[in-house]
Amino acid sequence: MLALVSLVPAYSTVNAAESESWLAAAQSHLAEVKENSKKLRLVTAVISAELALGRYAEAQSLVQQAFELGEAVFSQDLHEKPDQLADSVAGYGELSDLTTSLVKMDEAQGATVSRIRRMQNDMLRAELLISAARGIADN
Repeated sequence: MLALVSLVPAYSTVNAAESESWLAAAQSHLAEVKENSKKLRLVTAVISAELALGRYAEAQSLVQQAFELGEAVFSQDLHEKPDQLADSVAGYGELSDLTTSLVKMDEAQGATVSRIRRMQNDMLRAELLISAARGIADN
């Protein structure tokens, strides 16, 4: 499922209807995924596909879920392995990439930074604010 979602933006130029069905199937599948790290990868892939297709409103409906899920995955992995560096903790890569993508969109910058500031995990909050700053600077 994850591989198909990753192909949606490119494939939509070839067969828009089929790529839409892949995206819809992935969104339906989200409720069935029980493992948080797998769910995080899928939800961030869906958001990335929606953003690549220029559909910020559709992506926005999943962003809060992604941040909550990512913070839970990150905190749990850090609790289990406290000596890890932030960039090697589960969930970091997905949230960092998501943050960078979101802040490149003017309409999402404020909400994204505001959401990051509300995170409970200090290490993750600091790292994602750095990712946000990099995304804004690259824009």
